[in-house]
Amino acid sequence: MNHNRNSAIEDGIYGLMWYDTNLNGSFKMVSTQDALREDLKRAREGLMMLGIQDRTAYDHFSLLYKNLSEGSPSKRFADSVRIIKTREGVSQKEALDIALRDFLVQV
Repeated sequence: MNHNRNSAIEDGIYGLMWYDTNLNGSFKMVSTQDALREDLKRAREGLMMLGIQDRTAYDHFSLLYKNLSEGSPSKRFADSVRIIKTREGVSQKEALDIALRDFLVQV
């Protein structure tokens, strides 16, 4: 599964990976986001089988679901640096400084 490792390193949750969709040993190439959504669903169902209430499981998984749909905080920050660098025509360091200042203003 070197492909999965390389895809995770290069593309994060936006890559493709080999995934056993039916848990029968038959792997297919799927988007990493789809595989993660399925794994989160399975994990949540497993917790419910152990007696964890669905609402409790949802509360704990909501951040993970949010990161799948919006990207992780680090991904969003890296995207903002890239956008600033392109839009403003500044160096990577200057874009990083601007993005950090923008972030601190939001906090």
